[in-house]
Amino acid sequence: MGISIEAKKKSPSLKEQHAIWKSRKALFRRTDSPLLKTAKKATRFLEKQIKQDLLKKSKHSIKDKKLP
Repeated sequence: MGISIEAKKKSPSLKEQHAIWKSRKALFRRTDSPLLKTAKKATRFLEKQIKQDLLKKSKHSIKDKKLP
């Protein structure tokens, strides 16, 4: 007979998530570093690339499916 222990992390509520976001935003505001600006630009660039890739895939899948 074995004993199993499970630990489930409780997901934060909306209020907790908002508090975390506000604290991080305040932290970023204090650290006005060029690295942070570069990180933001890189994130935006990656998001655009992902959107473009998804659009290309959806267009190809529509072209591949021929209507009778």
